[in-house]
Amino acid sequence: MPKVSQSYLDARRSQILEAAIACFSREGFHRTTMQAIVKQSRLSPGAIYNYFESKEEIIEAIANERHAKEHLLMSAARKEADVASVLKRIRDAFFW
Repeated sequence: MPKVSQSYLDARRSQILEAAIACFSREGFHRTTMQAIVKQSRLSPGAIYNYFESKEEIIEAIANERHAKEHLLMSAARKEADVASVLKRIRDAFFW
């Protein structure tokens, strides 16, 4: 069985998360089904279940990625010289 690269695995995982975000944006968390995520991602159910056991696990992964991104943005903002620069950096990161 051929091995796949880590970049391929990461791309598939991102594809699933992006599909889930699109579904959640359209239908909400409760109304979105795994079948909808499968359809949106254009992957097989088995491919998705290789990465995530449930919709809840997908939601958790999205939240964890967002939290990590926000943490990096806030850490970078803290390094600014003055409060105005900090606020501009936060504004640009979250609202533009």
